[in-house]
Amino acid sequence: MLQPTSCYPLRRKPVQGYPADAVGRYPLMLHHTSEELRASLAAAPHLSMVRPDRLLGQQRGRLQVVLLTEDWYAAHQAAVHLATLECLERGEYTPGELTALSAPAVARWGTEPWRDAAGLILPGEAPELPQQLQDLLWDPSWRETGLFLTVFWESVDWVWLEDLQFLYGFRLCRVMAPDTAYLCRVMADLAADLELDLREVDVPRVVERLRQCRGRRFCESDLEALLLWCIQRQDVLSSPLRTAELLYRFDRPWQERR
Repeated sequence: MLQPTSCYPLRRKPVQGYPADAVGRYPLMLHHTSEELRASLAAAPHLSMVRPDRLLGQQRGRLQVVLLTEDWYAAHQAAVHLATLECLERGEYTPGELTALSAPAVARWGTEPWRDAAGLILPGEAPELPQQLQDLLWDPSWRETGLFLTVFWESVDWVWLEDLQFLYGFRLCRVMAPDTAYLCRVMADLAADLELDLREVDVPRVVERLRQCRGRRFCESDLEALLLWCIQRQDVLSSPLRTAELLYRFDRPWQERR
């Protein structure tokens, strides 16, 4: 098996009739083996505390995990990997998806519309979530649905987390934020897949500039968006690419939307 150099990227799908930033779905990675998924997690240093064997081996029934995170994209990556591994270990190969809801989506629509999902990714800081969570935990019809709560480190309620672990069997998992060295690796992998030549690009500078421009909204998928933008402009860009071409005026439009 060829060892991946970075964690498998997510493919977020919009849900018709709902805002894309409020509700999204991630297909399970059932085309990968368990060994490949474990290697994918191991390739990301910031996901080193995501230990599938411990989390899957100690669960009570369905998979219920609190992802104590510094980065929402990394937390969703961990959730999709864990949910897929659980399906593979159970011998369930029917295509499924995880549904990710924002705090406003939980407040407006609750969780009832997503009963067909293989699992839910819910924001732990949503003020309506405690009652929603109790409904899910006590409703027998939800017993086969995996639950992943994303809780940001700076807003954690430790008493609530202890209750989730002790009373309901949630497992706690720490997810860090990726550093620049790892993001450079991701960008190199994406560029190779897209057949873009980066040998003359100062990749760390490009990554840091992109993080600065995007601010709190930055995530790994921005790297792919930047490279796809390059493909759209290949007729006016050089090959190999140059650093200046990847820094092209992103500061003005993106900073206006922060």
